Amino acid sequence: MANKQISELTAVGGMDGTELFHLIDASGNSRKVTLDELKTFVNTDPSIVSSSAPYRGARAYRTANLNISNGVSTAISWMSDAAPDGRDTDGIWNIGSPNRLVVPTGVTKVRLAANLSWANNSTGFRSTWMMKNGATFHGRPLDVRVGNSTTSLNIATAVVDVTSGDYFELWVYQNSGSTLALSATQDMWFAMDIVEAS
Repeated sequence: MANKQISELTAVGGMDGTELFHLIDASGNSRKVTLDELKTFVNTDPSIVSSSAPYRGARAYRTANLNISNGVSTAISWMSDAAPDGRDTDGIWNIGSPNRLVVPTGVTKVRLAANLSWANNSTGFRSTWMMKNGATFHGRPLDVRVGNSTTSLNIATAVVDVTSGDYFELWVYQNSGSTLALSATQDMWFAMDIVEAS
C-alpha cells in the first residue's frame, strides 16, 4: 500500500485460530493481515524507526571558551566527545582533526545541529555556518547572521545525503573590532545524528 497511515485496525480471529487484523489505511484500502504482515506493514515505513534501534551519532563539545579573531572566518575546534557532556558511538570525532565530524563507514544519511553563544559586544555582527568537505551543501542552514548583543544560537540541517569519509565543520565570523569569545559555559556543541545506514 502506498499510504502507510493506519485509519482503522480491528482484531479478528482466523479460521484456524491464527491472529488476524482487519486493517484500513488512510486512503481507505482494506484487507486482513496476520500479525507478522502487520509488523512488516508498519516497519517498512521509512519514517518509522524501530524503538529497539540503538542511537548512533556524536556530540562534540568545548570545555573552555574559544577566542575568535576580528574579521577572520574560523572553523571551531572541539575539545572532547566524552560523556557526560558528549557522546560518540562510531568514532565520528577525533582529537587529530578537532574541527571535524566525519561520516562513518556504511552511513548514507545524517542530520547535524550546533549550539553556541557569543560574549556581549556592542558593535558589528556574528555569523555562523556549516560546511561539508569544505564546501556548502544542500540541506544546510543558511549563513546565520546576528546583531551585536550577547547571542545564543541553535542551528540544524535537514537530513543530508552522505558517503563514508565526508566531514562537516562549524564555521564562525565576527567583526566587533576586537577578539570576541564563544562561551563554553553556555553549552557549546556540534552534533551528528545518523539517520540511515546501509
